[in-house]
Amino acid sequence: MQVILFVPAIVAALGIVFAQECVSLLGLNNNTYVIVIAIALIVFIALLNSLGAKFGGVMQTISTVCKLIPLAVIII
Repeated sequence: MQVILFVPAIVAALGIVFAQECVSLLGLNNNTYVIVIAIALIVFIALLNSLGAKFGGVMQTISTVCKLIPLAVIII
């Protein structure tokens, strides 16, 4: 159930929401950009997932550090 239904739906939702927010942040009002960015992100996530759990863990750690740096700068 998770392989067929749950995980692909989560990845698709993540791609669409990220693309919508990205297009909104850049001030673009075209749904074509949303579709292109969402597809690119879905392919990127699928590629990361296919490389293995260890590599995914490294990428997760890197992305967490990249998110914490701006928060630390804002706090300081």
